Amino acid sequence: MSISKSTNYRVKNFVLVIISLTLSLFFADLILANYETSRNILRSQSHIYQDDDRYGWKFIPGLHSLNNPFGESIEVSVNKDGFRGNLGNRNASTIDTKKVIFIGDSVTAGMQVNDGETFSDLLNELSKGNFETYNFGINGFSTDQSLLVLEDYIEKISPDFVVYTFVLNDPEFNLEKKLTHNGYSWGKPFFDQELVFHKKEFSKLSNVEYTEKIKNFFRENSSIYRLLSRAKNKFVANKSSCSALDSVIDRYSEYKSKIWKDRWAMTEKLILKMKEMSESNDAKFLMVDHIEPAYADENVAKELEHCGKKLNSEININAPRIMISNIANRLSLTFVQTSFKENYQFTKQKNCDLNFLTPEKKLIDGHLTKCGHELLATKLFRQLRDY
Repeated sequence: MSISKSTNYRVKNFVLVIISLTLSLFFADLILANYETSRNILRSQSHIYQDDDRYGWKFIPGLHSLNNPFGESIEVSVNKDGFRGNLGNRNASTIDTKKVIFIGDSVTAGMQVNDGETFSDLLNELSKGNFETYNFGINGFSTDQSLLVLEDYIEKISPDFVVYTFVLNDPEFNLEKKLTHNGYSWGKPFFDQELVFHKKEFSKLSNVEYTEKIKNFFRENSSIYRLLSRAKNKFVANKSSCSALDSVIDRYSEYKSKIWKDRWAMTEKLILKMKEMSESNDAKFLMVDHIEPAYADENVAKELEHCGKKLNSEININAPRIMISNIANRLSLTFVQTSFKENYQFTKQKNCDLNFLTPEKKLIDGHLTKCGHELLATKLFRQLRDY
């Protein structure tokens, strides 16, 4: 009898310990949720996407409450077509109003800033409505997907200008049939090297093992897990990061590998089609270069050094800029760029940062802040105003 009572006592104690630990972790997670909003340990924005047969994926229509990389709350509107903002008031345009289509990826979409703070919206504001703007940027889009969007909307809108924002990773997926992100593969359409179009072959698929699915669940829902993961990445030598770096090192290696030569050749063909499509519809085509912030270059250099690779004639941080500038010259494009000097002067004048930085000026996220969007909108306004 005493043995049975003793066993029950131990079971009750065990249950109480489990309940206490569970409640402690729950409240600790709540506390850390407040902490991480100021430390950029945030959930992904994966819940704002939907499958799309034509493009691969788009945004889900509606008003979305998100966090920017600082953890601040922002409001993002998505129209019925699955793109950022409204579709413009096409029937109210006057003869003097110029229509501008913006195509590109996450830099164009601007899902890190509020409605009205993207460079497409700010261009409309700067022009006092003389430029009617349409934002067709979607996170993760490659040049091929942007071309498809232009193909679908250019005749509907009849723009005066088409603006494509080039970003460093655009060429990587132009010949690919999928994009892998956050443990999932999204099927995407693509053009082959003969410019034959291939529809996407599959919808969103999980490409991770069961244990990885558990990790993804906690990564999305547990502040404690995200904090521990960040600590591990910061303090534990992670050889896999070097392996990951090896997979993209040719991005900075003057593109001597065949795959990168093919990617850049494909990118040039797609940009040329954008230009030809624009001009055949009486629109002026411009390309914007989203220059990675200097802080990003410093991070890449440090990572290269950590993995035993040195910057030299073979590894050149400026290689992507050289390649896209050469393409712009060969295709005689109007190429809108900002120099580091212009960036510095603008940030000093406005007392702000173009990208998301810590108070110590360490890079958190290379996407544009409201300040960055203001700079680009100002640059574009001056460029378009002169036409």
